[in-house]
Amino acid sequence: MIERSFNDQEKLKPRIELATMDDWEECKRLRILEISGEDSEMFGFVTPEEIEKEVEKEKSKTKEDWERRIISEDQFCALSHVGSRAVGLGNAIKKEQGLWRIRWGYIEKEFRNQDLHKKIIAV
Repeated sequence: MIERSFNDQEKLKPRIELATMDDWEECKRLRILEISGEDSEMFGFVTPEEIEKEVEKEKSKTKEDWERRIISEDQFCALSHVGSRAVGLGNAIKKEQGLWRIRWGYIEKEFRNQDLHKKIIAV
């Protein structure tokens, strides 16, 4: 019989959850990775100056700033976890009654191609 560790089992079942205020630092970390990583041009940040400016803007955001992104009436964040590690982030903003728009999203590179982005959007 093949035995697997708890961590191996966790890797098999990623979970998607709405972020809570306890998650604000993980949300911030993933957002900074999103805009500073190799895919930053997908989000409209092309020059190193634009990227640096946006990263500094995100770094300066406080817990209170993230509270609005995470749990307000017109905006929310969802996290994808593999085991205990947050590996993906999505943010949606309310456009009008019953209509939401995906504002931004990110999956760490090593966890891409596992349809985590589709699961975040489904939340």
